[in-house]
Amino acid sequence: MEEHRLPREAPRYLARQALTMRLLALFALTTLTACGPSEGERRIIADKWEDGTTKCDGVEVYIDDEWVKDGAITLFHRGGKLAARGTYDRGVETGPWEERHADGAYGMGHYVDGNRDGWWTYFHEDGEKQEEGRYLAGKREGEWLWWYSDGKLRSNAMYAGGRRNGVTTDYHLDGSVDATTSGLYADGERVPD
Repeated sequence: MEEHRLPREAPRYLARQALTMRLLALFALTTLTACGPSEGERRIIADKWEDGTTKCDGVEVYIDDEWVKDGAITLFHRGGKLAARGTYDRGVETGPWEERHADGAYGMGHYVDGNRDGWWTYFHEDGEKQEEGRYLAGKREGEWLWWYSDGKLRSNAMYAGGRRNGVTTDYHLDGSVDATTSGLYADGERVPD
């Protein structure tokens, strides 16, 4: 019986083949994972300001080739003060929201399909009411009221489609009517007397 032997070069050849197969497998794995996230993948948002404070705290989801906010989100001003808190549904603001300016003034209301909708109230930094009214699909609608920081009425205006329409009465701090800005408005413009 004849004995079959591998040529002397065979072990080196087989070792090179095994190394080549490992490199191809590593390349394929690297290429597949480098193609990007998969649809519906979620990740924690880790946005920071230049000073190292948190800019945004929440979760994003990968949808249609982009990352969008999803779920409860908290946004911060530089330095760490609260800027806004609410909920996103696949990149669109929805439900109750609280928004804060850097000076401490703030507002509260609801979003529907990414637009302010329904009753919104804004407050001066000391907690006194600043303005309130209703939004319809992101535009002011109906009666809106504004107050000075001491609580005195500053303005009463009617809106339609986001523009002043109807009677507006503006007041000076002493309570007297400001005749230069008060009057009838149509499509955002004051109608001459």
